[in-house]
Amino acid sequence: MPGDAPGQIVKLWEACDRKPVGRGAVRLTEELVHEFAEQIRRGNFMFVAASRLGFTKSQIYNWRNRGAKEIEQLEQGKIETVTLCAVFTAEADRASGDLHDRLIVDVLSCDDPKVKLEFLKRRWAKIYSANPNASEDPDTGETSDIDVAGMIAEKLAALRDV
Repeated sequence: MPGDAPGQIVKLWEACDRKPVGRGAVRLTEELVHEFAEQIRRGNFMFVAASRLGFTKSQIYNWRNRGAKEIEQLEQGKIETVTLCAVFTAEADRASGDLHDRLIVDVLSCDDPKVKLEFLKRRWAKIYSANPNASEDPDTGETSDIDVAGMIAEKLAALRDV
């Protein structure tokens, strides 16, 4: 997908007609795309970022749905240009990924093991939220004893490799 790598987003911008999109008080512009992505990188949820910039949840859904369709059509060669909706979709996804990566790095570099365990509980709730000394297999429902310290080390090592 064009939004997966920074180079692909550059190509998407090159295929964009850059005309404002929408009707009403807030229209999708280049500046709005950049500021929306920056709001997400700062840690805001998409809906919070939208509210701060003066547009609604439904506009997010509409622009992202339209953008996803345009990206798909561009990849299939059905169209040669896209609207700002396609770039909005790709930039929002990339910003969300950037934020997620930064949060993981922050957790991994934290010296407090309680912070790391809390992250693991929230990220892999089925494994870590119940008894910290047992794990339930999601397929069979069987409970088995686990080595908590070993599992934390294993998950953190896997995250470092990402």
